[in-house]
Amino acid sequence: MILKATIKCSCGCSYEMVSCKNHELAKCPNCSKVFSESEKLVDILKIFNSINLTEEKNDSDLGFDHIFHYESLTLNTVKSLSTVSYERDNE
Repeated sequence: MILKATIKCSCGCSYEMVSCKNHELAKCPNCSKVFSESEKLVDILKIFNSINLTEEKNDSDLGFDHIFHYESLTLNTVKSLSTVSYERDNE
């Protein structure tokens, strides 16, 4: 299971970060503005990636589909990277 963060920038761009990739910062690919809670978000993604979620459990039992939503940040879980779109990788 992968944690996907969708960030909506003030410039109107929306971009995604996932727990299975290493990210240094949450940085907009359009205007290069760094997300205000960038360090916390990167830590959350790293911690989620280190959690061993067994495949034996039924996904509906986990209740993880929509974890968190705020004005500029949404966290969801996805089963594969095919549901994640990138304008470009955050470096």
